[in-house]
Amino acid sequence: MESIPESVKDLLADSPLRHAQLVGAWEGLSVETQITLLTVHHHLTPEVLAKALDSPNVYVRYRAALSYPLRFDVSPWLWRVYLTSPEAVEAEVERQAGARVRALGAFAALPPITPDELAVGDYVIHADHGVGVYRGTRHMKVTESEGDYLYLEYRGGDRLYVPLDRIDLIRRYTGSENVDPLPNYLATSGG
Repeated sequence: MESIPESVKDLLADSPLRHAQLVGAWEGLSVETQITLLTVHHHLTPEVLAKALDSPNVYVRYRAALSYPLRFDVSPWLWRVYLTSPEAVEAEVERQAGARVRALGAFAALPPITPDELAVGDYVIHADHGVGVYRGTRHMKVTESEGDYLYLEYRGGDRLYVPLDRIDLIRRYTGSENVDPLPNYLATSGG
């Protein structure tokens, strides 16, 4: 894996100016540097990931899709197939990246919500973890931070507490009327 040039490392600083500069510089980076950034740095901004999703390189698009909040797993057979048919792997990567982009578009198309719009028992979609059930809010102290959290329940009784200031990760589930969705397992991706 290529090492990251010092000039690019400077653009990874956590500041809006540096993020904007990385977006501007993205297309001028080598494919190897782009892949390294997408593989190693899991907190790239959505603007950088959007640039990567538009890349002509299928593997850059694939790594960008993996880096988005809604993650999907690569089938283990891909690596076995790659040994005999790299074209089959590229086709599968392209298919999965396309499915990922469609899922992200569908999530983004749903209207944002506020805590007041939720009722206990509503089905919601979390950007990272998929469909869960809203069980109310809880006031909690986590390490040094104290605040209100949305309490989401997933299949198998798993729980997720989302800080209220991250409600942008939550959308109301809108599916077929009179049909309740099956919540995801928390350990699996929503995409």
